[in-house]
Amino acid sequence: MKQQFRLITLTLLLTMQASLACAQVQGWDLGLSSERSLIQALGVDADNPAAPTILLIGGISGPDGVADTISAVVNEYSQLSDDNKPINLLAIPVANPDAENLQFPPVGNAYSENPVAHALWRWIGVHAPDLVAIVGDDAFDFQRTVESIPVAEFGTIPTVLVPAEELRIANLLSFSSRTSSPARQELRRRLQRTPLELARQLAQVYGHDFSTPAYVPGMGLVG
Repeated sequence: MKQQFRLITLTLLLTMQASLACAQVQGWDLGLSSERSLIQALGVDADNPAAPTILLIGGISGPDGVADTISAVVNEYSQLSDDNKPINLLAIPVANPDAENLQFPPVGNAYSENPVAHALWRWIGVHAPDLVAIVGDDAFDFQRTVESIPVAEFGTIPTVLVPAEELRIANLLSFSSRTSSPARQELRRRLQRTPLELARQLAQVYGHDFSTPAYVPGMGLVG
């Protein structure tokens, strides 16, 4: 009985340790495909909020086997000590779960048309990484578009192609000296706005008329 109790206790301790290690990995549901497949993202924060933000993205053309590699690198990075985390790490292991035909920048009505491209474009824009590391194939001219067109009207983002077999923690640490991307600079500028400045900017778009109680002007009014 005592041996069984010790075994149960050890199992619980190991489970708690694993949970604490994984607790540093954040998760987001960033969108749905046309077939309602979930697109997910992962993230690990650096101890220094001013550290550069690096985004790993795989499976742009569809599931291609790099997701496990990306997830393993994220988990490995999360288990490093805070002193050894010089970057804020974001990752989208499978960007296009149903291998849809994508176009960047996305066209059509947001989310009702081309939902995958819209979800990726806007999520990447508002997180404003300093570098996008494309793991595997660069389908749909994604690299050129992100580098030349402001993503979600924030700014352009430098990119690099990384073969899946070469993705290592050492690669990530080599990105620690990246300077702020134009997208990141714009994000910081927006965060520095005063409440009054933000209200005046919203008023230019939404005005002061709330004659039609609808979601979009309502959120503008709340803002």
